[in-house]
Order: sequence, then structure tokens, then C-alpha cells
Amino acid sequence: MKRMRWRCWLPALAAALCANAAQGACLFGRPALADEFAQTTVVVARVRSARDAQDDPEDPAGISATLYTARVAERLRGAAPALLELRSDNTASRFPMEPGQRYLLFVRRARDGTLFIDPCGHSGALPQARAALAQARRLAHASPR
Repeated sequence: MKRMRWRCWLPALAAALCANAAQGACLFGRPALADEFAQTTVVVARVRSARDAQDDPEDPAGISATLYTARVAERLRGAAPALLELRSDNTASRFPMEPGQRYLLFVRRARDGTLFIDPCGHSGALPQARAALAQARRLAHASPR
């Protein structure tokens, strides 16, 4: 009988722990798109390449982050070079991207100058992020340049 209880509770426990881990990356929830737009550089870009940064002695593989290069196709807000170098740390707050894929990106700058994407925000692959892109374009046209 005790084994049966564990069989029932173990999947529920695992699901609860995974849900808490996922929420842990977004402690403050998702920002309103207009707020994120006002605080970031917003671009549409195609990821050209991805490579692992192998500089973490604590990680078994030594990978601390993935470094992406993305070509900007459209600037909606802020100044951005034609090529962006973005860092996605190998943590629960990573923002994975695929080379060749187009993305709507709300780009943030860390204190050390590194550019990154907040996984809790409205950045996303296109066409899935098309509604956010349409809203960002409306905000861009309404903003003084």
C-alpha cells in the first residue's frame, strides 16, 4: 500500500517542483509590453550564429552561456548596430535562439555592457511573436523619434 501512495504522489511532486523552478526565473512576472518597449532597444533580427562560452569551472561542461550573433533587419526603438552580440547565460533565465530564425528582441544591457534578452519579456521567434511585433510597431510609430 505504501508503494502505491508514492506512485501517486511522485508525479505530482515532480510537477510542483518543475513549476516552481520555471516561476523562479520570472520572479516579477511578465512586464507590460509598453513598459518593456520603453526600457529596451527593440529590434527584429535574424540569428546568424550561436557558440558556447566555455568559461565556467563550476559547470561539468564548462559552459557558462551561449553567445549569439544576430543581424538587425528592423529597428523599432533605440540605437542598435547592424550586428548584435547577445549573451544568454546557462541558467534558468536563458533565452535560447536558433540560427537562421527571425526574432522580435527586446534587448537589455547588463552593467558590464553585455547585451541580453529577458526571458520573462515579450521577445520571441517570428511568426509566433507577431502580435507583440504588431504592438511594438504601433508603439514605435506613436513615439517621437
